[in-house]
Amino acid sequence: MLIALVILSSPWSVSGAPLTILETAELDFGSVVDQNGTVTLGLADSITFDPFGIHVGSPVTTGHYLISGDPFSTLSLSIVGSTVAGLSIGTFMTSEGPPPLLNASLDINGELDLSLGANVSVNSAQVAPGANQPLLFTITVNYN
Repeated sequence: MLIALVILSSPWSVSGAPLTILETAELDFGSVVDQNGTVTLGLADSITFDPFGIHVGSPVTTGHYLISGDPFSTLSLSIVGSTVAGLSIGTFMTSEGPPPLLNASLDINGELDLSLGANVSVNSAQVAPGANQPLLFTITVNYN
């Protein structure tokens, strides 16, 4: 289980519509074993890199976020991962390209449906065994 911490910096545009982010699907790597390595969850609900065989089952889910604001506006977006008890999340990828995104565009309805994948790395010397270990990441968006 991963938990997204969303930070909206400068959330107001000239016309006053706030930027909002709604998580519509949680980023979920399924089950990984206590073994050194890195696993990549791609943008289509699938593991795309796992040379060490650390993903051992359970369904995986690409993260999905609906960003809303002023129609046709551009925004910047950055994502920062964290490390907790031998697990770290980083090397994010989105349906709009690798972050940071400098000129992502909202559509005619003022929306951007963003898919999110990432890497999880395991340091077996530090990992705490157990299910549903949350990793935090922060998504920051700003109008340009």
